[in-house]
Amino acid sequence: MPLHYALAYAAIFAIPLLTGAATYRMSRRSQATLWASLTLACAGVVLSLIVTAAGAVRCSDSYAVRLHAAKHLSRVELTTLRGGEFLCPRVYYFERGGETTCLTPNGDGGASIGCG
Repeated sequence: MPLHYALAYAAIFAIPLLTGAATYRMSRRSQATLWASLTLACAGVVLSLIVTAAGAVRCSDSYAVRLHAAKHLSRVELTTLRGGEFLCPRVYYFERGGETTCLTPNGDGGASIGCG
């Protein structure tokens, strides 16, 4: 298993648990009832799990595209490679033959050339 997948799985597991524990502790500190604290902690875990899983999958795909860029692109094309978004871009743009084209995840842990 590549390291970036292991880090993604660790984040998906750890961040929701830490969020739930922190939510529970803060709600108990503010004199909330036990049931209210447990409900808030469970809601925090579920919401955090959704956000963390989506972010981890997106960043893992982005990293896989970066790893496979050297296999698909020449050195000159690698110097023009840039991400499409600020955080964990899924589409990378580069110059090939004077035209801008894309490097995208292929859904199999690799990358493919094409903007469509």
